[in-house]
Amino acid sequence: MKKQRGAALIVVLSLLTMSLMLGLSGMQSSLVDERLAGNYKAQTEAQMAAEQAATEGWLQSSSAVFDDAVSLSDILVMNWENFVSGNQFSESPSEVVCAGRLECRYRYIEDGGRYIVSMGRVFVGDIGVAESEPIFVRLVTLSIPNINGAHTCYGELCSYDSGGNSELTGIDHPVPSNSSCNGGACRTDPDEDEENRNDVAQCFYPDTSESGSFGHCKPNEEGLSNDSGADGWVDFLAALGSGISYSGDQNNTVGSLGSRTSPAFIDVVSGTVSRGTGNVNTIGIIVVRSGATFEMSGTGHHEGLVIVEEGANLVYNGTPVLYGSIISLNGSIDFDLNITGNTRVRYSEEAVGMLRNSFENGSSGFSIGSWR
Repeated sequence: MKKQRGAALIVVLSLLTMSLMLGLSGMQSSLVDERLAGNYKAQTEAQMAAEQAATEGWLQSSSAVFDDAVSLSDILVMNWENFVSGNQFSESPSEVVCAGRLECRYRYIEDGGRYIVSMGRVFVGDIGVAESEPIFVRLVTLSIPNINGAHTCYGELCSYDSGGNSELTGIDHPVPSNSSCNGGACRTDPDEDEENRNDVAQCFYPDTSESGSFGHCKPNEEGLSNDSGADGWVDFLAALGSGISYSGDQNNTVGSLGSRTSPAFIDVVSGTVSRGTGNVNTIGIIVVRSGATFEMSGTGHHEGLVIVEEGANLVYNGTPVLYGSIISLNGSIDFDLNITGNTRVRYSEEAVGMLRNSFENGSSGFSIGSWR
């Protein structure tokens, strides 16, 4: 028994040592977690400061002066010090005074488009402890892109079917003399100097192979050079906003809408929406949103544009005539434009010009195309 004296002390000391080690380990882990939480908080605050700067830049955009000396790719590799350095830009940066220990700034950059670019920083004294990733806000204006044919489709899977007495032509047609016309009275003849014009621009499929079935839809090089691409139309839709909403679940028939002095903006947002079977005449812009189907039907006509988003569908029924152009952003999902029977799709500079005068002249300033 005497040999076992002191064993309890050794056991207790061992347990105390293990408890101490566990305590120190837990304390170290807590300190690491605290630092991580602090870093995350600082990073979040810096990003929020950048958002504040971008918002201020948007509010001041009406008087913006855009700098084309630096590209967006240059911005991506800049740290805070480079971003705020006047030597990196043609002009000194705009500054937003953020609250407390935050600093944030924005710049106006032009690089294939117009952008607000902003960054934020959290600092203690003169030492920055966290800085944000740059924020890019793409600014767009309500400007209708150049149009190169009666049907423009972006994507490698664009095609069209034409049957019966249907017609797809890029020859410039005037709009009907009577905007309330019906049936054959809605069909105009091109000007005399247009009758023998090469109709190569009836359809413009820039992403379709030249040697493919629809290679003939390629217009001339001049047409290719002035096209803004699908992104140009996406920006236009962003600036356009929302129009008179139609849904297949609610109001699924569009009646006669719009005039040449006040074109309508028709927004087909979901389900299947039709123009009906009667003498329906629409004037303006029809946008078919992703997931929706629009039936271009009736015995009347449409003057203006029909823009089909990716994931949307356009179907022709009846004997309608379209003066203007169809723009399809749908070519990545095997989009077919079916024009059959006695339907007509005719390019009309007069119809497009009417939209430019109404929508573009009535707009002012920028809209936000994207914010990332």
